[in-house]
Amino acid sequence: MRRTLFLAFASALLVLSYLIVFRMEISSHGEPARFIPADALFSFQQRDGVKALSEFASSPLGQQLAAIDFVDTGNKIGMDPKLALQLERFPDMVARIADDRVASALFGRRFTLALLPPLRPAEGGVEQFIRENVVLVCDPEQPAELLATLGKGYARFNEHTHLAVRQYGRHQIHRLSRNGETLSYAVVDGSILLAVNERQLRRCLDAFDGDLPSLAGESDYQRLKGNFSEVNRFIYFPLQALREFTATLLDRTEPPYRELIEKELATTIGFTAAAYGSQQQTVGRVVDRIEILFQREQVSAIAGRHLDITPAANSMLDLTTLNPMLYYWSNVLVFRDYLPSLAEESDGIASLATFTRLLKERTGKSIEEVFDLLGNEISMLVTPGGGGESYFSIPRALFFLRATDPEELRRIIEELCIAYDVQLTGRNYGPVDYIYWTPAPEDGLRPLYGFWDDLFFFGNSSNLVKEFVDARQTGNNLLDNQTIRRLDPGLQKENNSVVYIDTVAMLELAERVIGLLGTLIALEEREIAGKVRVVIADVIRPLLKGAKMYQASVSRSYFTADTVVVESVSQLAGGGE
Repeated sequence: MRRTLFLAFASALLVLSYLIVFRMEISSHGEPARFIPADALFSFQQRDGVKALSEFASSPLGQQLAAIDFVDTGNKIGMDPKLALQLERFPDMVARIADDRVASALFGRRFTLALLPPLRPAEGGVEQFIRENVVLVCDPEQPAELLATLGKGYARFNEHTHLAVRQYGRHQIHRLSRNGETLSYAVVDGSILLAVNERQLRRCLDAFDGDLPSLAGESDYQRLKGNFSEVNRFIYFPLQALREFTATLLDRTEPPYRELIEKELATTIGFTAAAYGSQQQTVGRVVDRIEILFQREQVSAIAGRHLDITPAANSMLDLTTLNPMLYYWSNVLVFRDYLPSLAEESDGIASLATFTRLLKERTGKSIEEVFDLLGNEISMLVTPGGGGESYFSIPRALFFLRATDPEELRRIIEELCIAYDVQLTGRNYGPVDYIYWTPAPEDGLRPLYGFWDDLFFFGNSSNLVKEFVDARQTGNNLLDNQTIRRLDPGLQKENNSVVYIDTVAMLELAERVIGLLGTLIALEEREIAGKVRVVIADVIRPLLKGAKMYQASVSRSYFTADTVVVESVSQLAGGGE
């Protein structure tokens, strides 16, 4: 009887809702941040949330994740059964949410998740901390009031669910209880606010009413959100609030390595906020953007020197091959900033202290003076190893620097090689002179250095030297790569760094490295070797295989007077050629 009454009620309500929707426009939702207190630690906004989950579930990575038997793997390695079961259920949970009509109604248009600072000292684990301090703001496809009415009807005809309503100022807070768990929600201005901790929900209502400052009123948030108006996903990090919360947490918990954490935290001083946005522009093409705001007068001296470097055109784009595995360029290499670290290490490492003394004796130069011979531009070219029958071949790499005085730098290196009695062999290839370590067993394990005009380079492969020389002389370099032409976010614009990654090749390298590490562990720790092999075979390799859906990525970064900007474009499998 109860089931019949509930179905009749739900059907009538559904018909009524269609009639209402047919005669009215869906509420125009405002900025969700108007509900979020200004002291929020994190904010995540997603458009078409259910669609995004569905796309992930059907993606190669999602399918590989769903195919992993975490329970079986957990039994093999002695994992906590509860954790193994949670991992096992995660892909099913994603699939269920993607197919769930209630989830589609709530999250289908746009939802925002915010993590608020705890109202009392954190107790319990991470899961409890998240449950108590996360709030959701949902802007549903259908009018929120209709969905709330459906919720009331469901509670009325379900004996295991209880609904209570309490007045809070001019708002009503609904408490939906089931099996000892309570979820509080409120319908306000066309949005649905949900939280497990009702006190945090009340803070959101206070922010909306103007009794508390809201995130929407923060100048950093306004500026960054305005720059990401077209993205599907927007994540906001109030770095100042995160820094203060972390400092408070350190005082309360006294964790190990506290000094190291505080030292790293200090390097972020002056950086006030950051945001990340992502949008799939076309099939197989994803655009990402990061912006970090800073106050120049507050950042550290080292960070400030880097941030003061003006974006410039990349003068090393022709120092590449057509299909590298990795290419990197930057013009923010300030060698003198590494001197304090070198000084600290030289006091504790005898060999480094000996080197600095020998450098001065044999060349008449200090480390500072050697660094002054190098510019602040650097590029790195990495290609797959030479192959052959071996399972693991060392990637081939070359690094390039501009030398302000190539002949003087050459003299210093030659003097040091003589001092250390290094056996060297000189070679010439076209306009390039290079010198390699004579006893090197094979290419890829052949340390070398060389000069080409004002370029100083060093690496591990003479074959790669020949390839890059040929590519530079024929003009057949990175810019002729068709993938890069499709993805290029502005490699030839004025930048502070540029990166190209052949993701598939990098993941294949990672798979071989992990396999090699597993073998080394087996030699040292036979007891855990079996468990390591199981994790590699059952979990890591399937995930790496799925991650190959990300085929390639090109990114650029540049600095403005108060912002660090990173723009990236990625190619997904099935995106066309």
